[in-house]
Amino acid sequence: MNLEAFIDRYQKIPVEELGATVPSPVVSVCVPTYNHAGHIAACLDSILAQKASFPFEILVGDDASTDGTREICIEYANKYPERIKLFLHRRENNIEINGRPTGRFNATYALLSSRGRYIAICEGDDMWTDSTKLERQVQYLEQHSKTQMVCTDYSMLFMGSSAQVSNNLRLKNIKDFIYFEDYIIDRSSICTATCLFRNSAYREYMASVPFVDQLNFVAGDTPMWLFFAKSEPIAVMPESTAVYRILQDSASRFTDPEKHYSFMMKGMEIPEYFVKHFGLGEEFQKKLDARKARATLNFAYETNNKELFFKTYRNARKNGLALNRTAQLQRVLIMSSLLKQLYKRMKNK
Repeated sequence: MNLEAFIDRYQKIPVEELGATVPSPVVSVCVPTYNHAGHIAACLDSILAQKASFPFEILVGDDASTDGTREICIEYANKYPERIKLFLHRRENNIEINGRPTGRFNATYALLSSRGRYIAICEGDDMWTDSTKLERQVQYLEQHSKTQMVCTDYSMLFMGSSAQVSNNLRLKNIKDFIYFEDYIIDRSSICTATCLFRNSAYREYMASVPFVDQLNFVAGDTPMWLFFAKSEPIAVMPESTAVYRILQDSASRFTDPEKHYSFMMKGMEIPEYFVKHFGLGEEFQKKLDARKARATLNFAYETNNKELFFKTYRNARKNGLALNRTAQLQRVLIMSSLLKQLYKRMKNK
């Protein structure tokens, strides 16, 4: 799907555009934003601060913010018309997924509008912390023609508590490359704000995975990373280049166990789609089934649902699924609790 087809199918109200067109950009930086008034200026400043030896365009898409974000974006577009193109969206174009408004129209519009050889994404509440990020990542992809995408380490900033976790890839012992067979099981390692990928790879993704199927995905970036990694491993640069802000009770960080479990199960539909759509075979499906079983066991343990726990545990063992030590320990603790309850009842008789 190209921009024209996307607009024809999903646009209800024309998108207003501000700013000039950057001549022959090497990189297109997409900045989807919605109600990020407290962070969008820092985000844009960090992008404008990039020290690059090539031209790059900044494509900002505001999804009809109501908190002042839109006005800040207009101010920046007017101040830097030669570098920033602003897309002023209307909520009539918003695409809902599972009955909830999303930023999918906003992000896709910017991505399909990208004219650079490479694409970077920095959402309006994130920011870059390394002014040489684009320069070094472009150099890497120029020197490694088969690599589709490169990412870096990053810091997570938990809003509300101001707690920060640095070097997240290093903490997960991820070095040099992220392979498809690993990422399809653990899809939480890559921070979108650190990525640079080939525009041609994105166009291939849009041609290979129908957009109507993409609308079933709970996340917009994860399936792209899986698609890129399917052909070549994703390269990892060790430097930390971005701060990823995590809002309280955001979709991926629900504090309610049921919401978190529901989100995880919905997220598992992405790798299952890849297994079926690209015919990856039973081995991958079995690994995914084991991952789902472990998630269900953890949810059952946290919510004290013993019936669900033992049903899932028995089925996992019956189907030869690999369970981790945490699941084994949880089983022991539940059995111990049940034995204590039985002992008390017998003692009181």
